[in-house]
Amino acid sequence: MFQGKDFGLLMALGILAFLAIASPKKILISEGFALTREELAQGEELYWHYCASCHQSGRLDTPQIGDRQAWRLRINQGMQTLVEHALSGFQGKAGFMPAKGGHPFLTTEEVALATAWIVQQSQRRTED
Repeated sequence: MFQGKDFGLLMALGILAFLAIASPKKILISEGFALTREELAQGEELYWHYCASCHQSGRLDTPQIGDRQAWRLRINQGMQTLVEHALSGFQGKAGFMPAKGGHPFLTTEEVALATAWIVQQSQRRTED
């Protein structure tokens, strides 16, 4: 049985996955994961308020949007893994992700939306 943060993550991803199926006006982020333009706009706003200080500068060795190699490897892990790392924190071979980017008041859904926007922007730049 899932509890605590695992349950919250599954609920957020489940809701976003259901919305991806239920609405034809979604933008595909990754396999089985799509958002509306409004949700992406919310993710972008969250990114600029809470994520950009590291992901624009590369602080803490974070991958910057536009770093093709760094994002390709992360995106290939799937949205669930990316959101889990963003929620719980992660120390990889390169870079450190503090839990919720160091903003403990962010909800699971907000973290998922910001992560989806980062993935969508990074896929645009990695497909060039």
